Amino acid sequence: MEVVLNCYQSLPNVESWMDLVPAPLWQEHQAFYSSVLQMAVRPRRLQHLARCALRHHLGSLCHCTLPSLGLPPSLLNFVLLKNEGRIE
Repeated sequence: MEVVLNCYQSLPNVESWMDLVPAPLWQEHQAFYSSVLQMAVRPRRLQHLARCALRHHLGSLCHCTLPSLGLPPSLLNFVLLKNEGRIE
């Protein structure tokens, strides 16, 4: 779910689905769901918007082009939407 939500420039309406998350799942991933609720009322960070713009520009070539750019591993993982356990 983290990867899907990070594909959006702004989060979709979380109220429509957040109540459907089972309590045990919510407790297991409380940090993640809390970050989703916090970001639902804030604009996305410039860092995230830049990631979206770069991914949009590269399109279907994103996953084969990015590794050849020589980016630091942490930046490459960020742009490739590797799981961080939270939404920012």
